[in-house]
Amino acid sequence: MLQNHLKGNNEECSQIALPTGVGYQIVEIKNIVRCQSDSNYTFIYCKDDNRVLISRTLKEIEELLKNHGFVRVHQSHLINPKFVKGILKQDGGSLIMHDDTEIPVSRQKSKQINEILDTMLRFK
Repeated sequence: MLQNHLKGNNEECSQIALPTGVGYQIVEIKNIVRCQSDSNYTFIYCKDDNRVLISRTLKEIEELLKNHGFVRVHQSHLINPKFVKGILKQDGGSLIMHDDTEIPVSRQKSKQINEILDTMLRFK
């Protein structure tokens, strides 16, 4: 149902309409820093410190945002790699995001995440 609220098709859309308890909040996809699961709800964190709680699972959000470069790094975290500002290798690994949040990286995803970030860092 959330997909019906995207503007344009998945490859070209620049905004997403997030269903909140009182209506919809339109957010620029490029401004989404990370998404965090909370059971059947998801917190969407934006670069302007805006936080939106929606009643959708992280899996649903992942399906919508994967074509925009978002990566599932942990069972409860989906990130926009453009907002990673640091990588910690201790305790299995974690990422430091633009908003100074430390996001754990699952062991199964660590190699994939390192490859993505290495590619990004080469071109900065």
